[in-house]
Amino acid sequence: MTGPSLRPATEADEELLLGWRNEPETRRQSLHQAPISPEQHRRWFRDRLARPAECRIYIAEIECAPVGQARVDLTGEGRGEISVAVAAGFRGRGLGRALIAKATERAAAELGAGSVIAVVKKENAASLRAFEAAGYGEPSPAERDGEPVFVLTWRASTLARAR
Repeated sequence: MTGPSLRPATEADEELLLGWRNEPETRRQSLHQAPISPEQHRRWFRDRLARPAECRIYIAEIECAPVGQARVDLTGEGRGEISVAVAAGFRGRGLGRALIAKATERAAAELGAGSVIAVVKKENAASLRAFEAAGYGEPSPAERDGEPVFVLTWRASTLARAR
């Protein structure tokens, strides 16, 4: 199986992304585990789409079928934070690493980010492996919203070394 291609998310992806966000395993691995209502999601999603200088959302596809999403938000001058989800039926196939690598590189270039962080729950071993394989550095222990997490950092300068 070849890696996924990326396309920018559009308003037509709203329902797809809400379904992925509310999927039980995605919620379990999220720092914010409560289900999201369609109204909450619509406001949040349209706000993100309306701010292309601060946020990129990509839909990963294989043979035109959506298999996951990645979002990078600017969090400061030249810094971003990534969030990724692979659709339930496509997990365990190595797509996460390819999705993370492609989305990070593309969003960093488009947003002018020299570094991107990933915040991963400590027990999410699959995500930790995927981020490390995609060129993110060693996990550093931290806390986010009272939850123990690891923070991994990708730097544009590591891209040249990883190739």
